[in-house]
Amino acid sequence: GKSLLDLIQENDIANVEEILTYSAEAKEPFVEMESVVFHQQRHEVVMDMSGTPILDEQDRVCGYRGIGRDITERKLVEDEFIKAKNSLQMRNRFNHTLVHSTSELELFTEICQLMVEIAGYCFAWVGLLNDTTQDVKPVAHFGEEEEHLALINSTWVNLDSGEAPTMTAIRTEKPVVQNIWENFIFQLGEQTTLIRNYVSTL
Repeated sequence: GKSLLDLIQENDIANVEEILTYSAEAKEPFVEMESVVFHQQRHEVVMDMSGTPILDEQDRVCGYRGIGRDITERKLVEDEFIKAKNSLQMRNRFNHTLVHSTSELELFTEICQLMVEIAGYCFAWVGLLNDTTQDVKPVAHFGEEEEHLALINSTWVNLDSGEAPTMTAIRTEKPVVQNIWENFIFQLGEQTTLIRNYVSTL
């Protein structure tokens, strides 16, 4: 047979192990532990699990007894609610910022802050196109690292550097989403970009 950990998503194993270890050492139940697990048909479901350690004659934990509930549908509804709530909050904050900002720089900076704090992005920046040099100069940002702007300026936004995301967005006047891991455009900057756990750009 398989253990619970055999069914858990790899990125969640450490968290589940920590909960089970504490439960075993304290000989106390664990309650409402949520985790994504693989169903028998190998599709993913979200489970809410509670369990109580089983003790042998030497008072050692030899197993668990408990229950698990499939809460996948509930989580999907919650996720959609959170998205809708964040979208509404983003729109209200944006309208407030648009009305009350006293300068273009303040407006750009606060929009970047909204993208990080409400939309959930790690890093946001605004750049302006220089028609003479065909470079995009970052003028406002909010997020994790200021030195990241140097990487952006050198490898992402020069219009002569190929089909970089910024160049494509400017040329087509449409949003561009690219996977950093798969796109060769980011090859020059991958050591500094990927080490920050950025996997995509919009």
